[in-house]
Amino acid sequence: MAGMSYQFQPSKKPGGFIHFQVGENDVSFKCSEKYYKTRKETSEKTGTRGSIVLFSNKSKHGLRHKIRNTQHTFKQFITLTYPAKFPMDGATAKQHINNFTTRMRQEFPGIQYCWVFEAQTRGAPHFHIIIDTELPNENHQDKDGEYFYSEKWSKIWSKITGNAENKQHLRRGLRIDPIWRSDSKKLANYFAKYYTKNEQKEFTAGFTNIGRFWGTSKGFCEPRSEGVYRAEDLRWMLKLCFHYANLERDRKGLKRYRYSTEAGCSLWDFREILFGKVLPQMPASASVRLAMPYQGLSRPPTITS
Repeated sequence: MAGMSYQFQPSKKPGGFIHFQVGENDVSFKCSEKYYKTRKETSEKTGTRGSIVLFSNKSKHGLRHKIRNTQHTFKQFITLTYPAKFPMDGATAKQHINNFTTRMRQEFPGIQYCWVFEAQTRGAPHFHIIIDTELPNENHQDKDGEYFYSEKWSKIWSKITGNAENKQHLRRGLRIDPIWRSDSKKLANYFAKYYTKNEQKEFTAGFTNIGRFWGTSKGFCEPRSEGVYRAEDLRWMLKLCFHYANLERDRKGLKRYRYSTEAGCSLWDFREILFGKVLPQMPASASVRLAMPYQGLSRPPTITS
């Protein structure tokens, strides 16, 4: 329970409906004045947004939430770098990572991945990717005695970036490491420590169009259950979740959570509280209401299973 965290996203006014989502480890909800259908998760492509120049705390929180609640097991950690000459435009780099992930989807249908974009010490862009499959890792030695992590995928990345003739980049532009942390929470914590350690690094002067700092494949973080409910049917349950969380914090001598059921909130580790302590106390009538959310869902949830 010590690792629980949450972040409010205030709404303009108390809503009559709550979009409620249960993930692999966490629970999240968002209040709305009007009813709307739940939306299926999208891929890394998003709508129009303002210019992004910093890896904001909100974006870091979103990345960590995604990794904490994925149901997939990840096997490899891939690092993609550029040679001495690198693109000075984030849009170009994003096209490169898009081309690379497209090739992975073609080679491994159904592959799940998450990429993170950041600056190296020298100011050059580079990418990290976690994947739930394994790229061939031959550790192949060429005629010059140099080793490849994967000759095939090194050539793919070098060709995408326009460095197919650069022998040094062919050998060093792609690195593959195994992932030993199969637990999604531990993997999320590792990522959090990694990008916190590296956040002082900045892109070189003149680098433009930084754009998004991370993205995922479609289906990377599907909720275990999801629904839109009348607020009065759900608020009592949310309050009870916070009640049990605060009892645990009192026991450990930690500061109590301040909370509001009138705003959106991401609740880390609340799935354990919800299923272990709150739902077993639900009266039959409430259980029926929660099993049949308001109307018109894209996929009916089963919150009590």
